[in-house]
Order: sequence, then structure tokens, then C-alpha cells
Amino acid sequence: MKRGDLIFLLVALLVIGILIFGVLKHYRRAAQFRIHYENMLIAEQLATRTNSDLVELPASLSNQLARFLASPGHAQGMEFGDEPPPIGDGSATTRIFLTNTIGETLGIRLRRDGPYSSYRTLSLWQPPARKN
Repeated sequence: MKRGDLIFLLVALLVIGILIFGVLKHYRRAAQFRIHYENMLIAEQLATRTNSDLVELPASLSNQLARFLASPGHAQGMEFGDEPPPIGDGSATTRIFLTNTIGETLGIRLRRDGPYSSYRTLSLWQPPARKN
């Protein structure tokens, strides 16, 4: 193989590698945006009607959420990953946060089950007040 052919092949492989890296990076960013959107939708639905089509909420946690929302609430935000121990155990995909009108904050640990926008509620807890 000639030296020019070898250089051409190496440059072509480099360009292909850069393109693949760019596509994968874009795909990851799009996936994170989708998860963020889904979680904010869940938070808003839970704050306004104490249930959501996207999340499985056991009755015991549903009752805890209803007590928290006796004072009207709203979605405050979401974060990727789990809380550190003792609250989290590394199994949550995301955490969403609700705030009610008396200033209490409720954190909800969620795990994404499969690629089709279904989430499982792992636990609820009351973290310290958060700033927007």
C-alpha cells in the first residue's frame, strides 16, 4: 500500500470516528432532554392531581403525597441520579421535587423501567428547602 493511500485511509477513519462520536453525543443529549421533560411532566401532574400516567405510585406513597398536597403545590425541579445514603441506594434514575404553599419540599425518587416512559416510585422524603 502506498504512503498516500495509507494517509487517506487514516484520515477517512478519523472523520468517520468523529462523525460517530458526534451522533452518539447528540443521541445522549436528546435522551437526557426526554427524561428531563418526562420527569417535569410527572412532577407537575403529581402536584396538581396526585397521580400521573407515567409513574407507578403505590397506595402508601399516594396517601403520603395527598397529605403533603393538602396545601397546594407545584413542581420545583428534577435532578439526575440518586440521593446519597441513607436516603438513596443508587437505584434511582432521577429525583423530582415538589413544594407546597407552606414552604415544605417533597422529594420523590424515581427509577425508569424500560425505554417507554414508565417510572417506578422508589420513595418519598422531605429534604431541606431548595432554592430555584
